[in-house]
Amino acid sequence: MGINVDQFTEKASSLEVYVCGYCKKVASAPVLVAGCECVLCLQCSKGINQCPNNCEGSVYQLKSLGGALLKIYNNLQVKCSNVGCDWVGSLGEYAAHSNKDCTESTQQCPNPLCSLAVKKRDLAKHASECAYRSVQCEHCSSQISFLNTQSHLSVCPSVQVQCPLDQGCDKMMRSDVQMHINLFCPSATVLCPWKKFGCDYKGERRYLEKHTTDNNAKHLLYVKKSI
Repeated sequence: MGINVDQFTEKASSLEVYVCGYCKKVASAPVLVAGCECVLCLQCSKGINQCPNNCEGSVYQLKSLGGALLKIYNNLQVKCSNVGCDWVGSLGEYAAHSNKDCTESTQQCPNPLCSLAVKKRDLAKHASECAYRSVQCEHCSSQISFLNTQSHLSVCPSVQVQCPLDQGCDKMMRSDVQMHINLFCPSATVLCPWKKFGCDYKGERRYLEKHTTDNNAKHLLYVKKSI
């Protein structure tokens, strides 16, 4: 697509030779239709297969704009289209200014999940505050979206948590909870080690030692009966 005529400081009549026959704006990256010499934007030329001005006898073959026409075109004075920018310069410099230098141009937030476009001058500030920015979990060092910090902390394996069975146990990493319950927690329900011989005791680990001591003779009897 071309550039709006009202962006130029020249009179509209002096720009007519460079107006794209398809989009009716001053051509961007202009090319000529062979034969009729009508001007098209390079991008506009890719969507058609004949001269949009219906010139008689024209052959739809494209050629570059050159010579004096190209020199005059590159020296046309154009105003920046971005609101708040007062830059005026040659058309040959316009692309570099608009795409690279203009602080009033808008750019997409670099965070892939964010759809917001902000002014280039505000981009660094926005990126540092964006809800979708990547941050490192202080517990497991994983890279996560800032927006998902709380949900990550609820499952993070390295967060220190309380034993779900006994508030008196020391805190431990979430990834160690199951091992703690299986091997160490005094409030975990366990079976008597003599179960295979017939003891049906089932109780908290804290009472297991007393159970085995108090029932030593009973356990020996279970063993004799199993032989």
